[in-house]
Amino acid sequence: KEDWFRVMEQARAMGAVQLGISGGEPLLNKDVVEIVQKANELKFYTNLITSGVGAPKGVVSKLKEAGLKTVQLGVQSLITNNKNSYDEKVAFAKQVKEAGLQLIINTCITRQNIHQVGEIIEFAEELGANYLEIANIQYYGWALKNINALLPSQEQITKAREVTNY
Repeated sequence: KEDWFRVMEQARAMGAVQLGISGGEPLLNKDVVEIVQKANELKFYTNLITSGVGAPKGVVSKLKEAGLKTVQLGVQSLITNNKNSYDEKVAFAKQVKEAGLQLIINTCITRQNIHQVGEIIEFAEELGANYLEIANIQYYGWALKNINALLPSQEQITKAREVTNY
């Protein structure tokens, strides 16, 4: 964690004002609360980008006390073979809202989930999200090699626009 502290201090000295904490899964980092606390001491605006799955018990309140401002929760699909992960995301989102933190729901739209865009919007509303970010996949690396399997068809895009009034 000392390396992270040094990098944060250098970034702050160069004028950075926001710190996004992401991963892999940042909640699996045993030092995440201390990292947020140090960032807060350095006057960073802190944003945790997480799946919410596997969150240690009580971590949301600890992160809030450490100075965390925003949680961005990734929701890629409302259909999953893993009911536990869905339930964990919902429980995590509720903890975030109960702690008084800002909640952003984030989803990357692909051929596999674009048909759920309406349900994803409703889900974000049900969770009390402050914002919903619907993004495109960044097509590089693995995604670029699989672009044809991921890129929505024109028909799917047209239907999604109808649902979202876009």
